[in-house]
Amino acid sequence: MKYLIFVLCLTLFSCSTQKTGNKKKEHQINEQVKKELCPYCEEVLIKDEKDIVNDLLQEELTSDRYKGRENQEIVLIAEANSPIKPLFAYEYAFKDWCKSNRTNINKADVSNRWFLDSLQINKFKNDIGCHWKSTDIIFLKVSIITQQSYKEIINNGDYISMPEKLILIISKPLLIDKNKALISFNSGSSVAGFNTIERFTVLMKKINGKWIKDTDYFDGVYE
Repeated sequence: MKYLIFVLCLTLFSCSTQKTGNKKKEHQINEQVKKELCPYCEEVLIKDEKDIVNDLLQEELTSDRYKGRENQEIVLIAEANSPIKPLFAYEYAFKDWCKSNRTNINKADVSNRWFLDSLQINKFKNDIGCHWKSTDIIFLKVSIITQQSYKEIINNGDYISMPEKLILIISKPLLIDKNKALISFNSGSSVAGFNTIERFTVLMKKINGKWIKDTDYFDGVYE
């Protein structure tokens, strides 16, 4: 009898261990798939990052260039561009500025605009992106769609028959310090797939608790 109990316990333990192992393996596979789909993404944003995006959207989408689009559905591409994108724009603009021959330089303007050196730039290049969720956007309603899904809409020509939508592509904010951040923004109409409305990389500054646009950085790309 003792032998039978021992065998039964051993069998139950073996089954439990196998189930635990299977669950662990399944979790590892799911995590690996997520990394393959977006190796630079994370899922949790801190409060400042959310505030930056929401303050930027509120300022940008209430500007004159979006008049007449108030009733259009707003679609946000799920995969946020890596913070490396605005950093590259900053780096390109900085190198371009250094090449130019400038006179009557205002030192205060220079320190306000060019606040990162090459070592700091390389340090920030290790930052990673994220996936946007509809709950990240507070003051307006947005639909979320993956890059792949939207590419299929364009490739299949489905955009031709659908109502015009406002498409947004936004990088994860790159926090420089508690009062400065870089972010890239791209908006477009779904007509003809994607027609650019606005595109920029900007320095956001926190003033009196609100993040506002300060300085633009040109990345050398014309659209």
